[in-house]
Amino acid sequence: QLTFGPFHDRGPLRFARDGRTLYFGANRKDDWQLNPRESEIHALDIASGAVRTLTSRRGPDQSPAVSPDGRLIAFLGFDDAGRAHEDDDVYVMNSDGAGLRNLTESWDVSPANLQWAADGRTIYAQYDIRGETRVARIGLDGSIRDVA
Repeated sequence: QLTFGPFHDRGPLRFARDGRTLYFGANRKDDWQLNPRESEIHALDIASGAVRTLTSRRGPDQSPAVSPDGRLIAFLGFDDAGRAHEDDDVYVMNSDGAGLRNLTESWDVSPANLQWAADGRTIYAQYDIRGETRVARIGLDGSIRDVA
């Protein structure tokens, strides 16, 4: 067991390239039971068991994906406005949590299954629209292009 406490730490889990850090989404705040939609991206140092919180936005942050060089982490989330439904966005940040930016703010779909391209310059995401499942390539500049 790597994490402890009364929290609902959840996957998907992603290892850092060096295998020493595990990234995951969870609500580890004191009031976690009162806000089940809230979560942040956390980094667990496997050797020490120390957990660092990397995000602090209002809303769920989940499904981290580590870039091939380990410098960046992409993840899914949305700003919780209290509505019944929100589309996820694709965010990217440095592996220490700095430099957070939304790559898909104006995209009106909910992406899933993030995978980095081998060159580390783009992220692939699956999404559904009008009964079709598609795959888009999302550039670090916010460009979005269907590829399948």
